[in-house]
Amino acid sequence: MTNSTVSAGSAYSADSGATHSQDTPREQAHDTVRREILALVLKLASSVSASTTEQALLHLKQRFPAVFNDICLYSEVSCLLGKYAFRLSSRRFIQDVFLELDFAEWRNEAAAILKRRASPVDNEMTPRLQEQ
Repeated sequence: MTNSTVSAGSAYSADSGATHSQDTPREQAHDTVRREILALVLKLASSVSASTTEQALLHLKQRFPAVFNDICLYSEVSCLLGKYAFRLSSRRFIQDVFLELDFAEWRNEAAAILKRRASPVDNEMTPRLQEQ
């Protein structure tokens, strides 16, 4: 279980700062960029530095576009959007930054899991429901 503490200026997770010896430099860089993105998203909750923060996020997206295609990162950002008060313009900006995120892989994986877990009762009742 991970204990997380989030303040207005930074995002920190107890295990997020830990680097494992088997992590490649690329994975370590990916984690560092993710933490920086989460911290910048939290800064958008403050209208004082919104313009600078937006520019920093856009710069990170240009340099590391693959990180912005991470559905887990988007999930974490969504949690922050649900937990803290953001101006509507900041919420729109954040959604726009993740606009190119592809949910197809996630949907396909979820569908495959659901197919594997379908119970025999569900399979027997499906034809009856379709007949009615």
